[in-house]
Amino acid sequence: RDTDRLITKANTDDLTGLANRRGLSEAMEEYVAEYEKRGVDFAIVVVDANNLNDFNESYGHDFGDKYLIMIAQDLLKIAGNSAVVSRLGGDCFIIVRQIPRDDTPSMVSETILSMLDHIRLKQREIRMIDNHSFRIDVAVGWAAYSEFEDIEKTKNMADERMYSEKNI
Repeated sequence: RDTDRLITKANTDDLTGLANRRGLSEAMEEYVAEYEKRGVDFAIVVVDANNLNDFNESYGHDFGDKYLIMIAQDLLKIAGNSAVVSRLGGDCFIIVRQIPRDDTPSMVSETILSMLDHIRLKQREIRMIDNHSFRIDVAVGWAAYSEFEDIEKTKNMADERMYSEKNI
């Protein structure tokens, strides 16, 4: 039991309870193995909070921590049970979600775009933390593993797409 607890702690972000880098890496290895064995594709979605530094400077790091926890909870709800949601540190989150094998390319895009739309809709809601109202502001990018059949290239493409949205 202690070993299981230590493994869980080693794979979990202390602040948000999401998977950390190690947990994400292990999950992606499993997704790649599933892709190679059964052809089950998956998407990598990169989510970056745009205004964390402003909040930290204006309201303090406790506020920023609560802001990150709020984003983490939103992403968990939106991503669903068939996904791994992780925080890489700072204000960067990654969602890895399997795509049903029977989905056509247009269905894959529709599924992922629907998830991205839900993330963006959540941004429009006015939120409150410690009597401060604000909106969550994130940039999002994604790529399917089947585009490259290489984890690093897929993550890099998702990252590039996120940055291009961030710079619009």
